[in-house]
Amino acid sequence: MQNNVNAAESAEEARRRAKKDKQLIKKFEKEKERMRKQLALEDEYADPIKEFLPPEEEENDDLRMKAIQALREWVLQQPHFVNCRTDDKFLLRFLRARKYCMSSAQETLDKYLTVRTQYPIFFKRPDIYDESLRDLLAKGYFFPLYEKDGDGRTVVFGLAGALDPRIHKTIDIYRAFSMSFEALLEDEENQKNGITYILDESGFRLSHLAHVNLRDVQRVMINGEASARELIVL
Repeated sequence: MQNNVNAAESAEEARRRAKKDKQLIKKFEKEKERMRKQLALEDEYADPIKEFLPPEEEENDDLRMKAIQALREWVLQQPHFVNCRTDDKFLLRFLRARKYCMSSAQETLDKYLTVRTQYPIFFKRPDIYDESLRDLLAKGYFFPLYEKDGDGRTVVFGLAGALDPRIHKTIDIYRAFSMSFEALLEDEENQKNGITYILDESGFRLSHLAHVNLRDVQRVMINGEASARELIVL
């Protein structure tokens, strides 16, 4: 008799759990549909340009201003962005790099800021008067040429042999890259045309390897590439 009672109670408990599960699933599906509709509306609002624009349309004044304003409003809505620039020139770096595709520009800007947050020592207030850094740059570790390449891109040249491990600090390498790219990308012609980077490795020695973490170099290069329309590394 007792076994029958226990079985009945177990069956009733199973029915209650099944009913509760169905209610939770239904509630979840409703919430998922609500979020889907909300995201669709946000995408429609935030992405006036959904595809990469052809070259002849990229510098259309009306589209450019609409894209800048849409990206600016998106930046201001991101709680994890702290003191992010919202001036036209800065935002255009990412719009031009991604041919005015809004979702791609947003992703690129987010990646750019993420790298700077994860590696603040490479980017925060580099001291241009630091003797070691100035000496590295003065010896030609990273410098732009006056001449453009055949496609109108600024050519940046680097001499690996300019690095002297006895004098230059590891941090100087990363700051040389970050400072130079930031300065170059303030120029709208570089934003539009891109940058060609040529590295002469003839002077690279085994002693340099202790100074270079390839993963970190890659991340610094990604930071530069993130906001460059086209970065050609030779």
